[in-house]
Amino acid sequence: MSGYLENFFSSVSNLFGGSLYNTQQPSKQQQRPSTSTNSRQSHPLSISSKSKTIQKGHKKRPHILSVQHMNNAQLRKIKMAFQQQQSRGYTADFATFQGYYSFKQRVDQLNLGQNIPLTQPWLDTKQQRSDTSFKAPPPKVYQLSELELAKLSLGPKPELPTELSDDEQAEYKKIMTLSGKISKCGRQTMMSTDLKTLLPGKWLNDEVINYYVEILRQRKDLEMEEWEKEGKKGDKPLDVYIHGTFLFSTLESTGYDKAKLGKWVKKVDLFAKDLVVIPINRGQSHWICAAINMRKKRFEMYDSMGGGTKYVYKKLREYISREHETKKGKPFDFTGWEDFWSENTPAQNNGFDCGVFTCCFMDALSKGLDVDDDSAFEFSQKHMKYLRKRLVLDIAMSSS
Repeated sequence: MSGYLENFFSSVSNLFGGSLYNTQQPSKQQQRPSTSTNSRQSHPLSISSKSKTIQKGHKKRPHILSVQHMNNAQLRKIKMAFQQQQSRGYTADFATFQGYYSFKQRVDQLNLGQNIPLTQPWLDTKQQRSDTSFKAPPPKVYQLSELELAKLSLGPKPELPTELSDDEQAEYKKIMTLSGKISKCGRQTMMSTDLKTLLPGKWLNDEVINYYVEILRQRKDLEMEEWEKEGKKGDKPLDVYIHGTFLFSTLESTGYDKAKLGKWVKKVDLFAKDLVVIPINRGQSHWICAAINMRKKRFEMYDSMGGGTKYVYKKLREYISREHETKKGKPFDFTGWEDFWSENTPAQNNGFDCGVFTCCFMDALSKGLDVDDDSAFEFSQKHMKYLRKRLVLDIAMSSS
């Protein structure tokens, strides 16, 4: 019996490191935990093994102030960029720049890396194109013809104003106090709630863009009628068709065939036009203007945030290809066609003026301005407040 108990206590002593059975004090060398591989393997249920087992199923929680730290770091980053741009002549305040910075991040997420990169960092390029306070580049030298010299002798081109006249300002204030129906142009009706999106700092909605599209359409129709009444004397006006805002979004969401987009312009031969202009809303976040230039054989994109988006070019090619197959019964010949965007495109320096820029792009393109010319677009960020008010006046006075 005593032998059995001796063996039993010996086993227990070995299990607990000999501290229960051996009455002698262990030496310091024996007290030091072993870190050898054999020691760890001999005790599979040791505390270190248990903690590792628990850690495998434990989800590490973020620090309670991690979000605040990240926000502070982002704010410091924006402030550094703002100070950098101020040293280069940026004139807007920090709140405007902060909104622009956040807006640019949302636009980049929409494009998902599909942007055609700029030759310079986007902040530098944007600021140089959105603020006229920068030093102008040296003038280009051209060999001018006698006709071009005669045009230059007429004097400098008048600069676009930045403020309404006193009478126009009074009329503007009167219009903005109205409620309900403001005006009607073609099939488009403008309500006071939609017109108020033209107030400073507001995003333009589809109703304003589509109403302005109708104004431009009627203006082009009138130009063509007057040219025909005069016996088609002189140069033929640029033949332009301007789509509404829902074409591109429908092409994205539903597709050409399922949405029957061919019937949207059943009486219009797009391939007989000089230019097809399309306003586009990207992800319910950003307005841009695209164009299919039949004369120059190129798909054009005008974005006040800069660059060109491969996805947009792809969709434009898809649309014109299916339109040609539907209307002409054969594939479209893309030989010689290219994707185009210009660094001369005016840029916004905030997160809310893209819709106004898009209206201005459509207006300039419908007038046939040569976008390859450095001075083709006469407007810039400094004109946006004036142009918002001008759009209000044009819309209110366009009733037909």
